[in-house]
Amino acid sequence: MLLHGRIDEAMAHCREALKIGLRFRGSHYNLGNALFVRGELDEAMAEYRKAVDAKPNYPEAFYNMGMALAGRKRFDEAIAQYQQALKINPDFAEVHNSLGLALVALGRSDEAVTHYRKALKIRPDFHRGPTTTWPRPWPTKAGSNSPI
Repeated sequence: MLLHGRIDEAMAHCREALKIGLRFRGSHYNLGNALFVRGELDEAMAEYRKAVDAKPNYPEAFYNMGMALAGRKRFDEAIAQYQQALKINPDFAEVHNSLGLALVALGRSDEAVTHYRKALKIRPDFHRGPTTTWPRPWPTKAGSNSPI
């Protein structure tokens, strides 16, 4: 549903699943993604946190929390979330790239280059964009595969 732009419907399904007791990490994570796409970053972070509480080794949720924090220009906090994701999955190219972006935002370009290189080493075609259409760890403009 989220892939097809049916954000409200996706959110309703996630909330219904949580309401009837299907409290697995996917419902919180998916609800977080829907909230993220709607620009409700604080609410998205709360759902990602619940997903991590349910499964502490969930790199995608840490990554998305980092993305939401970066969206709020809280780059130091975003970096901490990205680093947590990389502790779990050191070969997560998207995290290395986003970590690089956050480091650049803080004027730490030399460190950023290291992470950009790691992203390209892990996935040499990384510069072409995401390999999947969803789930995207960032919001996109309607009809576009590019981050906002």
